[in-house]
Amino acid sequence: MRTENEQVQRIQQVVLDDQDRTLDELSNAISRQRDLSLHISSELEVQENLLDELDHDLDFTSNRLTRANRRMDNVFRKIAKDGACWTIFGLVALLLFLIVLLK
Repeated sequence: MRTENEQVQRIQQVVLDDQDRTLDELSNAISRQRDLSLHISSELEVQENLLDELDHDLDFTSNRLTRANRRMDNVFRKIAKDGACWTIFGLVALLLFLIVLLK
């Protein structure tokens, strides 16, 4: 009976040792997952900050482009308006030149 008890105890000890190894491996895997999760979280924070900066820069650039487009529209409007005046002035000058030349 004693031998059977010792044999049962040895088997139980082997099973417990195997469970301990398995739990150690599981603990190590969980620890690696935790470290990886912390690294991913840190990287996400960095990426979030970069995206915030990019968003700010894009807003700034968009506002500058909007102002530049408005200025260009004003310039084109003035050119169109003044261009017609200069065309009329040029044609009148050409007409006067031709009148003087043909007399």
